[in-house]
Amino acid sequence: MSQSWSCVHNVDTPCASGTSHGLLASAWKLLSLSSARADLAAPASLLPIETLSMLSFPNLLLVAAITASSAQADVLIGRLTDSLGNPVPQVNIDVFDSATGDELALTGDFTASDGTFAVVVPAGSYDVVALPPAPPVTLLVGARVDDVVVAGTFNLGTLVLEAGVVLSGRALRPGGSPAVGADLEGRDLDTNRDVVLTTAKTDLNGAFTTTAPPGGFRLSIDPGVDLPLAAPVMLELTLGGATNLGNIALPTGYFVSVTALQAGGAPVVGADVDAVDSATGQELLTSSDDTNGSGVASFVVPAGVFDLEVCAPTSTRLVPQIVTNVAVSGPTNAGTVTLPIGRHLSGTVRSSAGVPIPNVDLDLFLPGTDTKVLTCSDDTNASGQYLTTVPFGTFDALFEDVQSDCAEAVLIPNVTIAGDLTLNVDLTAPGLGCRFCLPGIANSSGRAGIMDAMGSALVAQNNVTLFARDLPAQVFGFFLVSRTQGFVAQPGDNSGNLCLGGGIGRYSGPGQIGQSGSAGVISLQLDLAQTPTPLGFVSVAPGETWNYQAWFRNFTSTGTSNFTTGLSIEFQ
Repeated sequence: MSQSWSCVHNVDTPCASGTSHGLLASAWKLLSLSSARADLAAPASLLPIETLSMLSFPNLLLVAAITASSAQADVLIGRLTDSLGNPVPQVNIDVFDSATGDELALTGDFTASDGTFAVVVPAGSYDVVALPPAPPVTLLVGARVDDVVVAGTFNLGTLVLEAGVVLSGRALRPGGSPAVGADLEGRDLDTNRDVVLTTAKTDLNGAFTTTAPPGGFRLSIDPGVDLPLAAPVMLELTLGGATNLGNIALPTGYFVSVTALQAGGAPVVGADVDAVDSATGQELLTSSDDTNGSGVASFVVPAGVFDLEVCAPTSTRLVPQIVTNVAVSGPTNAGTVTLPIGRHLSGTVRSSAGVPIPNVDLDLFLPGTDTKVLTCSDDTNASGQYLTTVPFGTFDALFEDVQSDCAEAVLIPNVTIAGDLTLNVDLTAPGLGCRFCLPGIANSSGRAGIMDAMGSALVAQNNVTLFARDLPAQVFGFFLVSRTQGFVAQPGDNSGNLCLGGGIGRYSGPGQIGQSGSAGVISLQLDLAQTPTPLGFVSVAPGETWNYQAWFRNFTSTGTSNFTTGLSIEFQ
């Protein structure tokens, strides 16, 4: 309980810092009276004791004034600490409308000495950003909470700001002039989440100093359209401590444009256009890439060959399209693309425990293949719900929790889209390990083979059983193992993909080759002290990660065998 609250609550307790009993008592009286009025008008405006107790005295008086002047004040409160529980003062609290992205104009939006804040906002849904002071004042990384619904008083509780490392550099345009006011964005590659940077733009010298989380990190620099024209860049880094990138030479940029139309020739307004490297599949950083009132999008990219993915607003029910192999070596017009009418695919994704899961990615594939069909805005929201536009036809739908350390995933084959369709999904994780190399290529059973494992990751227990399931009936197969993941599409006379690399061992010794039987399942209990490699048998050690896949017979027109998806196990 804070000292400010003790002063109000205990009338006989002296108040710190020269604060008078009368002022505090008046604040408490205002709160009590306004809460009573709010109770008659709107119960959501009541301020419980636990809410009051967390606020510093200045913020307590602010809330008192707010609630005294309005029977239905809308207030957002909270507290910022570091990972040790120490309050973080002078954190800037920015609030953005969740629907429009517009920032609210706020006053008193910094945390007090005890880390608390209280800001007045209209009732609504908001994304809340906490920006601690930039280095060298702090080495803390900012935080963000999305879809905060404020009606009355909403308590965000305590937000913990994690420690980071200093990242600095200087962005230069072609010719060496500073990229002034370039936008900076960050992404934690270890967690696959956006990072709130304490410095959002470069200064007059093109320089920046910000805080980033240690580990895998992507820094995006968007210089805008000032001359000489430079293309945005994304730098993938591994941060182990303070890092100075020095001078960052931005590549020469060129405008590329594309026109999006509906089937009847009307322009598609507000379509998002993404540029993807045709060779690597890597999405480029672009800005101002939405189509205008004429259906035209124009944005800056470096020289190269790109595929342009055109995604109309979901409400239009227009199916996204791709303009492939657009070669850019100067200003380029990629022509016109027509977006046909499709249908909505929607639903809710829950865990095996029935809890809605946010940030689950939906991918559609042509049935029985790994040929992906373009979908847009297809991730689940904070409530586990998704809504995307898809073409008519039949597809395999892969739902994958790509932001978890060990991705939960489920593949639903042969989903037919003839009209708007609601498809609710329960994700189930493998019993042991993490699947990769999804979705796989269907075998003669009509499904892609899946790897699972049961048992324990503790080496000392030596208790791991592998399962290859969804195989054709009555076929022979065996398991493969490697320390390294890889990818080779349909090697030799195989219709599937090899997902292992490096030295690959085979569990093909006596008693290890299995038959799938009528259930289409092959299993094998491992001896972790006898793991096959090309150089002989080795023992699995704690801290090592091993990757597994199954090969099996499968006579089809495209090959005489196939592979399951992969499974990675980190042993302890």
